[in-house]
Amino acid sequence: MAGNFLKESRLLVLNKIKSTITDNTTIAKAMCYSALAESKMIRAGLVFAFGKNNKQLSNQSLLSLATSIELMHTYSLIHDDLPAMDNDYWRRGQKTNHIEYGEDFAILAGDALHSLSYEIIAFDNDLEAEEKINAIQSLSSSCGFQGMVLGQELDIHSETNKIDEIFVEKMHYLKTGKLIETAVYFGFLGEKIDSQTQKNIFNFAKNIGHGFQIKDDFLDIFGSEDKIGKSLHSDKKNNKKNYIHLLGKRRTEEKLVKYHENALKNLHQIDSYENNPEIYALTDFIFKREK
Repeated sequence: MAGNFLKESRLLVLNKIKSTITDNTTIAKAMCYSALAESKMIRAGLVFAFGKNNKQLSNQSLLSLATSIELMHTYSLIHDDLPAMDNDYWRRGQKTNHIEYGEDFAILAGDALHSLSYEIIAFDNDLEAEEKINAIQSLSSSCGFQGMVLGQELDIHSETNKIDEIFVEKMHYLKTGKLIETAVYFGFLGEKIDSQTQKNIFNFAKNIGHGFQIKDDFLDIFGSEDKIGKSLHSDKKNNKKNYIHLLGKRRTEEKLVKYHENALKNLHQIDSYENNPEIYALTDFIFKREK
């Protein structure tokens, strides 16, 4: 189920991107090169799955929000792959953006995707002004200097400093979890939700965020390059540290199982999502995926 649902979500987002980035400049081509490449689009899937029963959002607005968060994610990958960061050569089954277009255009393409993610929300015709403000505020907070950027800073510090489990948990949440948290939040944008339900939803997002990053770390060591579409052992090459480095394979697998169990418990506590099979399928996919 998750595979088909993500495929449908991906098709919608790709068509939205194609209709939005229509220029024929080098920057536009570089933007499309990464944004239209083969990808899982789990964040977009979360937006669609959680927003399925949200009567406050039109289908067009859900698509805008899903596209926005995928463009933001793509920007982060382009910059993460740069020589000054992880210096990776493959991403999403193709050469990384800076290998294909050069560092200068890759940086600019990432910057442009970052801006476009906000623009798509701002120009959505169906979203109310307050909903736009709340969406942009959540997105900017998740990827700014107290979010994803800080997570990347911690990731860089891990190369040369001793770290512990608390450090890794914070790094995972900031680097990966907060953007996933925003994807889930986008799905219930505009709804009136009691504080306990909101707490359960955000706890769910945190648990799958941690699980997503741990699974990424596993795949970097034990995965298949053909399946994941990028080079293995990137963390080892850059001396990056994670749970596997700290705890070993078995204890990290146990931690992954625990996050999965906690995420499912959170879902069971949210009445309105009890009968939403897409969310349960996506949750299982995140923890059990092979790419």
